[in-house]
Amino acid sequence: MKKRNQSSSPRKRTFQSDIVVDEDGGVHISFFGPELLHLIPERIATPLTDKPWSLKLTSNFQKTDVRDEYAHCMMCPKKCGFNRLKSTHGTCGDAVLRVSNHGLSFGDEKELSQGGGSGLLFLSGCPLTCPSCINPEKVRNDGDACSTMDFLQMVESLYRKGANNIQILSPTVHLPELKVALTILKQQAFPLPIIFKSSGYESVIELRKFEGLVDIYVPDYKFSNSCYWKKQSGANDYHEVFLEALVEMYRQAGSILKNESGVLQKGVMIRHVKNPYLSQEERKQIDEFLNHQPADILVSILDNFVVLD
Repeated sequence: MKKRNQSSSPRKRTFQSDIVVDEDGGVHISFFGPELLHLIPERIATPLTDKPWSLKLTSNFQKTDVRDEYAHCMMCPKKCGFNRLKSTHGTCGDAVLRVSNHGLSFGDEKELSQGGGSGLLFLSGCPLTCPSCINPEKVRNDGDACSTMDFLQMVESLYRKGANNIQILSPTVHLPELKVALTILKQQAFPLPIIFKSSGYESVIELRKFEGLVDIYVPDYKFSNSCYWKKQSGANDYHEVFLEALVEMYRQAGSILKNESGVLQKGVMIRHVKNPYLSQEERKQIDEFLNHQPADILVSILDNFVVLD
């Protein structure tokens, strides 16, 4: 595969909460959550199909029982076996699908959010404890408990608001429930791309269960092999795990595919937030890794790095 041109400079943006300042100086709201979605009219018709899509009621919403997978949790690469049915894990939560927030995001990369915006569902819980987490208030809170029906109705609402795609952020600790929901969407010919946006710390065994259900993978690349931050995040094997997961993501999603408007329909986008506290050697390792990705994998480098108190 053709290697990336190392002289090229990926687009960069500066973020501040839900306000985005573009590189051209433009300022706009980056996220319309449920409390603001009423400001956006529902689409009259979808340009992706001849007939508008709507969710069909089905007994499958409550039919599949995935509780056993929470009783001995092996969802992330740590494979700790914690029983989330009996008690709540400190970072990953209980055995209930929880949505921290949802809405239309206009602050993502232009390949995801230009036009109608990315239909974002931000889930609660994460196996990592990154001190640089940009959304700790969303990842670490309890979130709203959701049934499969609730989740799919949120998806339908975002579709009707004109979303380009459905982006599931922080999915790792909810994989069994998500597989049920995405399988139903697939069976009902949902017309928008499904995005799996994660920390990049994913089990290949679990990822394989989503083949055919996810169109776009957006893993964060956080730490190089020698970066001390990975220890603070509770993942000393982060770099090695990321590499294996990336191979599986690319195997499933393949080369990047965009529509006529330049919005991503399939493929892999590696997102990296620059850490200003790294040594020169650590920065060099990360830059070399990103610059040597194949040309048919997108790379996005952002500057919205934060450190929690």
